[in-house]
Amino acid sequence: MKKNKIPSIMLAATVALSSVVAVAPVKAKAEESIVSAKSLGIFNSMDQYSNVSTHTFVTKNGDVYITNFGELTPTKVADLSDVKQIFYNEQNTYALLNNGDIYSMGSGTNGKLGDGTTNTRLNSFKKVDGISNVESLVVSSTSIFAITVNKELYSWGMSGRTGHDGSSDIHVPTKIPGLSGVEKVFSNGEVTFVTLDNGEVYAWGISSVGALASGVQVSTFKTPTKINGLNNIKSIFLGNNPKSYFAVSKSGDVYSWGMSDKGVLGLGNVTSAFTPTKVNISNAKSLTVGPWNVYVVTNSGDAYTWGFGQHSLGLGHYNTVKTPTKIDSLSDIRAIIPTGRSAVFAITNTNDVYSWGGNESGQLGHGDKEPLLLPKKISELKDIDSINYSSNNSNGGESIMALSSSGEVFAMGLNNFGQLGLGNKLNYSTPQKLSLFTATEIEPEVPEAPSESEVNKDAGFTITNSGLHLEVDMQNLKPLINPENIASGSFAENIADIRSLIVKDFTGTNQGWSVYMSAKQIEEIAPKDGFKGGTVAIKFPIGVLSLESSLISSPIFNVNANLTSLDSGTPQKFAWAAPGAGSGENSLPSDGDFKIKVKNLSSVSKIVDPINYPDVATPYETTVNFTLVQGEL
Repeated sequence: MKKNKIPSIMLAATVALSSVVAVAPVKAKAEESIVSAKSLGIFNSMDQYSNVSTHTFVTKNGDVYITNFGELTPTKVADLSDVKQIFYNEQNTYALLNNGDIYSMGSGTNGKLGDGTTNTRLNSFKKVDGISNVESLVVSSTSIFAITVNKELYSWGMSGRTGHDGSSDIHVPTKIPGLSGVEKVFSNGEVTFVTLDNGEVYAWGISSVGALASGVQVSTFKTPTKINGLNNIKSIFLGNNPKSYFAVSKSGDVYSWGMSDKGVLGLGNVTSAFTPTKVNISNAKSLTVGPWNVYVVTNSGDAYTWGFGQHSLGLGHYNTVKTPTKIDSLSDIRAIIPTGRSAVFAITNTNDVYSWGGNESGQLGHGDKEPLLLPKKISELKDIDSINYSSNNSNGGESIMALSSSGEVFAMGLNNFGQLGLGNKLNYSTPQKLSLFTATEIEPEVPEAPSESEVNKDAGFTITNSGLHLEVDMQNLKPLINPENIASGSFAENIADIRSLIVKDFTGTNQGWSVYMSAKQIEEIAPKDGFKGGTVAIKFPIGVLSLESSLISSPIFNVNANLTSLDSGTPQKFAWAAPGAGSGENSLPSDGDFKIKVKNLSSVSKIVDPINYPDVATPYETTVNFTLVQGEL
């Protein structure tokens, strides 16, 4: 039986609680008997439907399905298999395979197909020769960029945009000289930015709006040029309207430059800036840009926005906002997705979805077509991993697709060409499940899962120490994470939630007490037959365990919020009662939200072990220790 080549990475969370151990089972995906979606995208082919963006679905076994193109339900693409991800621009579609090969189809203008010609190839994929071992792909309207596993950068497409000197288009993948250690590429077709593993940032392209951050409004760089005002950047956002640009540093700072019509730069004015200028916001986890608005999610889960005054701000009014302003009705946010028009979606860390903004075709999912000035929870969407959209500028509508963590797909909004894949051409204002995509079956795999007596998803334990008694109740022990979706500096799914914490003081000394946590390094579990020759257990470089909470204090006792790494070797205090708290019971407030998470502290975005685990997820485990002591405040 054939299994997926690279399924999602699984994390075995073995939580050692003093003398009591609660174990979350290690699970891996069994062979699919039904289709289960892994990622969503857009598909373009320049045929009779080229005026409509078509949705793509990459399944967990690497097949590709598309909607539209004369069919009202998703249709399998026959000449693609073992696909990792689909990429697209206005006239082309590219498939990156798990083995690092690239396939292309669509317009041959400027040599964008990478096949050495300018011939257009409709509805037929062909391998792009001359490049292999591609780790990631970036597709712009003019040029295509491929990062290989050894961090070299190749490009092809329109002259002046590929990073190569000269006046001729590049028709085949060609290595860009002078760049090594390439981490990420960001391009909008006119300008391109590259971040290197040494923290440097390079850019090239043609700009009349200060996009190249060179200090002047009009500039042209044909080859990579170092941008001195940007260092240690984890992500860059190249807006197209109104030509504003943003960067988020690895330390959580935000910078902006370019044109500032409607105050979209977030600097408190409408003055353009041609060098990167720091925005007054910190601790940023991610940033996204809509047509006229900017959104930032912080590491603590707060959401901020600024820009042109319209309903997509989510602030309850239509006033233009020129500086970062908190969206008070949102908390514990993981991601914000603005669409190509004015609808906006937010996904929480518990995978709930909120929406607000424009609603011309019912795309907000609330059963009507009324715009919303404030975020509203979509009750029918639960356990959502990601959201994708396509916009139809001719009639103002948008089609929305939501992918659940288990591989189910839900659709809503514009459906005038059948692009939602629901078997008809009716618009929908509430989420509709696509029948083809069903939740993936999960069963125990390597290593063997614990017996039922060892598995306790609602784990409770007690510790008694010198007259102090600690009771902890934990829930949502999740062994599954997907590091492919964890940006640098960001958090993964919760490993566990501390639902309640009670300390009973029978000492009568009124000295107070402290609770500490620590954790060992996250490590790979050895295969049943041991590690293959020349390999050893790998550390988990994607990050460390952290304890997160929005709580700062309570009337009964104090708590630490947003503790950093728990595996630093030194136990860290996260809850305590000051002297004089008295004997008796002190409990965490009922709305306590302590969460043990994995935080990505590196630039690595995918960790797998294809040598020892070629066909299953690479399992990991860790131990979290709790310590209860008298006093020591």
